[in-house]
Amino acid sequence: MTSETFAKLLLASYLAIMIVILWWRSGRCRGGRIVWFLAALSHIYCGLMYRVRAGGVSLPETGPGLVICNHQNPLDPMLIWDPYRPALRNGGPRPIGFLMLKKYYDVVWLRWMYDALHAIPVARDGNDTGPVRQALRQLKNGELVGIFPESRFNPHPQCLMPGDTGAAWIALRAQVPVYPVFIENLPYSDDMIRPFFTPGRIQVHYGEPIDLSAFAGRRKNAETLREVTDLLMRRLAELGGVDYSGSEPIATSHGRGERSVNDP
Repeated sequence: MTSETFAKLLLASYLAIMIVILWWRSGRCRGGRIVWFLAALSHIYCGLMYRVRAGGVSLPETGPGLVICNHQNPLDPMLIWDPYRPALRNGGPRPIGFLMLKKYYDVVWLRWMYDALHAIPVARDGNDTGPVRQALRQLKNGELVGIFPESRFNPHPQCLMPGDTGAAWIALRAQVPVYPVFIENLPYSDDMIRPFFTPGRIQVHYGEPIDLSAFAGRRKNAETLREVTDLLMRRLAELGGVDYSGSEPIATSHGRGERSVNDP
């Protein structure tokens, strides 16, 4: 056997071993192999393009939870998920089912990815109870659900926009903890493509879960929902070191269907 042939065989052996290891590790992922490979690609992409830094990742490895975050860019779900991925030691990356506009979910060549990540499509007009029911089902099944309470991309990073009471309604109805996440230094963009090619340095802040047990048993009327919403938004603002002045109630249907929570 020549040295060249031996080198090729050795290289092929290393490649085969790597493939076996990747296949084995992806097979242990609780979300399936697609989720594992998406997480791996996301980690490589975010590391190269955004040099993502995060501290104190507090999202749970098991059990349900509602994740809320500020919203400035279509990359937000990926940037929330990326630091959370390597923090898990058992079961591999865990999907976060974000509520998203149905018009993006309906892009045929991307739907397989959204389905793998348990995304929840929401119609722009909000006249459908399906997204709310789906979010509650996923929480009941012990999953994580993500929502952007600002409801659209925020062009003012120094303050949070008024919060939609939908997140409060889902959290109270499902009786789950709420996990605030704040993304810092990600510029506002209403373009759905350009941010994927714009490098930067991103800091992701994870807050401790917000306990809403004090509101258990209270009627989910407009006053209670506004109180809980402002509590959630203040905690989110404190986490990011920005302002939140509160707001008047925002029209939302709750039991009659959510309005878009990812609307630029």
